[in-house]
Amino acid sequence: MHAVVKFIGAGCISFLGFCVTATIPVYSASIAEVAGKVKSLTPQERINFLLKGAQVEGDMVYYGTLPIDEFLPLARVFNQRYRSIALHHYF
Repeated sequence: MHAVVKFIGAGCISFLGFCVTATIPVYSASIAEVAGKVKSLTPQERINFLLKGAQVEGDMVYYGTLPIDEFLPLARVFNQRYRSIALHHYF
């Protein structure tokens, strides 16, 4: 009987934790929303829109197969141009 009460109590606590975190607002757009918005912009407006979003996020992640020794020179140029955005490399 005690094991059942502990299991139910743990389940209630887990559910309560989920409810609390589910009510925290999330301010990110989906890929489809961003792609839809970007399609309608001119090239300069597109750059400004994406740059503003990246500055709000504070991070940019490059996913690709570019080796790190080829990525680093590009990262240096990016970091000089956009100092407020942290660039991360994942491959």
